[in-house]
Amino acid sequence: MLFRSEVAEEACFQLGVARDYINWIGAVARAMALNATHGQDNFELVGLCQFLTDTSLPGIESSISEFAAMVPDSGGTAQ
Repeated sequence: MLFRSEVAEEACFQLGVARDYINWIGAVARAMALNATHGQDNFELVGLCQFLTDTSLPGIESSISEFAAMVPDSGGTAQ
């Protein structure tokens, strides 16, 4: 059985990971906006965005399911 402190620690870690991915995707989006008028790297930047979302979403979905299963009234499902 997990203690509340362990759940909170894992939640903080997962939220930090999500924050990092959001910051990275935002930075790539800003770079794409600059490249739209000054460069030609948008194809590569779009590929990077796709990679970041493809590799982060399964981990986020897994964490959501894991935490939902720990909540007694959730029935193991998340919104």
